[in-house]
Formats: sequence, C-alpha cells, structure tokens
Amino acid sequence: MAPAKRQLIIYLVVISATLIFALARRTPNSSLSSSSSSPSSFFSSRSSYAAHHSNQKFLSSPSYRIPNLPTTLLTTDAGYHSFDSLYLKNGTVYLLSAPNAPPYDPVQGGGGGFVDVLERELLPIRQITSTGLPSGDDQKLRDATAREIRVLKWEERSLLELDERKVLRVEGTTFILNDSGELFLDHYYHMWAELLLGAWKSLTLASDQKEDHFGNTNVEDPRRIMFPHAEEKNWRDWPGLNGYLTKAVFPSTSFEHRLDWEERKATGQTYVFDKAVLVDRTAGSQGDKCGGPTKHYFKMNGNIFDTPGNPNWAQPIRQRLLATLPASTPPTVPVITYISRQGHGRSGGR
Repeated sequence: MAPAKRQLIIYLVVISATLIFALARRTPNSSLSSSSSSPSSFFSSRSSYAAHHSNQKFLSSPSYRIPNLPTTLLTTDAGYHSFDSLYLKNGTVYLLSAPNAPPYDPVQGGGGGFVDVLERELLPIRQITSTGLPSGDDQKLRDATAREIRVLKWEERSLLELDERKVLRVEGTTFILNDSGELFLDHYYHMWAELLLGAWKSLTLASDQKEDHFGNTNVEDPRRIMFPHAEEKNWRDWPGLNGYLTKAVFPSTSFEHRLDWEERKATGQTYVFDKAVLVDRTAGSQGDKCGGPTKHYFKMNGNIFDTPGNPNWAQPIRQRLLATLPASTPPTVPVITYISRQGHGRSGGR
C-alpha cells in the first residue's frame, strides 16, 4: 500500500475513534441540580421543583426547557405566602393552577387546586399581595391588580411561554418583600421582627423542620431577598441593626432591589422560583388577627405568628445571634430579659 494512502487511512481511523469516544462520553440525562445549601444549613433540603428538575437535560443555552409545573401552595397566612414554582414575567407574579382544578376565587379565596400543608385553601388576593404603594388609609390604591398578580388556569399556561425555552430558573429559596421603600423598612423591628421573622416562620411551616442544639436546621436559608419597590438605602437603618442582623443570621444571602426587579422585567422572559416566600405589609393588615382592613396597619404579623407550627421555629435565628455575642453559651433554662427604652421618644435608641 502506498505511504500516502496508508497515512490517509490511519488519519480517518483516528478521527472516527475520537468521534465515537466523544459521543460515548455524552450524558443525555445529566442532571441539573440546585446548588448546595448554605453553610449554615445542617441537614440537606430540596424543593419539589428542584427535585423534579434533577433529571432534566442540561442545555448550553442560559434558558432551558422545563416541564409544565403548576404552582404549589405551601403556606397561606395573611401577608405571608410560601410557594413552589412561583412564576414572574414582565414584573407580574403568576400562580399556575393545577390541571382540572376548579377556578380560583380572587375575592373569597379557594379553588385553583391550591391547598397548603395545613390543608388550608389559598386566601383572597387582598390577603396575598398589593401594589406596594405607601398610600396611607386609601385601600383602593393598595389593592393588587392584574399588573401585580394573576392566577392562571392550567389551560392559560401558554401565557408564560413554558414550551418556548424562555423560562429561567431562580434556584433556592427567595424572600420577596413587597414593602414600599418610603415607609417602615429603615426600622429594624419592622424589617426584621415583621418581614423577615414572619417570612422565616412561613418557611418553617412549609418544611418538616428539624434542628439540633446548636441551632443548625434543615430549612434552607434564603438565597436572596428581593425588594421590588425599594432600594438598599431604604432598609439601611441608622443604628445599622438591619445589616448586622441580616449578616449574622443569613450570611450567604444576597439582595436584589427595585432596579434588579426592573431588569428582570426588561428581559421579557419568564422566571420560575424554586421556592418563594411572598411578604406584603398591606395584605398582612387584612388578616382577622390584625383587626381587619387598615385598623391595625402596624400589626401585619398577627396571623403568621398565631399559626401553630414547630415551637422551636425561631431557634436557628436565636442561636446564630447568640454566636455573635461574647458570652455565647446557651443557658440551661430559658431566660427572659426585658430591655426598657422608654426614655426615648421613639424607642429607636437615637
């Protein structure tokens, strides 16, 4: 055989073998798993969406095809709602009803196949979210419209373009705090004692919470906290407690603000949140434990804290805060300490 012909045959064999080897190494069912839980988590945890997604094909595109998943209601309390597979498109939050479910009633609540872990049906829209406007006692200006939230029937899912590879997954747990930047956020007892503690309580209700004596828990920390209507400067209080508490309790959590929300809106794509806790001050004030519409506007967490759950739901937060103090050894018996700030006109310590 001529040398040139022999070299050509060897070249073709090498190329063929390389292609066969490369094809054999492809994994059509490679998993798209969520990132590992935050360092402060002790037990493994996963959302139903992430679990469902673990066997989906990974694509090179930043967006990828997902199965059509209805939204799962985890907990429903006035002003505090936890969901799996919550959708966001063009700045509007979408709940996708289950197949063959009866229509959701936005005024009275119920329907849509939405039943939480405590077997409660989804509350009416007024107790879920609002426009986020700081409109004083004018409830009509705060009532949510189709620009803020929509509950879709299963047959209407094409509005989310789920089959057009335009859906982007937002991994992990997200706290969406729908407060206006003009009120309340720069006071730690409104941001932390109301918004964030309430969101954490809602999250623990949605989980089979376990914890050890160090405060480690299987409940995943929020990956991000989103403020659709506020900027960073709005929640930074002058004593610095909001920042201090957040870094001590949720050390791996990132923040998104109004501009980030607008940037997601500008993409025109659909985002699906693995797990989201939607918190709204106006909606919280509509709860029956808050005295009804606008009567106790400053008591937004009346319902969520009254809902039975794990009695140690706040233990992880307590232990993480204790760890920042010089004497961080937990007491053997409960100790209640009352700090009086009555000498200050507004108990803010100024």
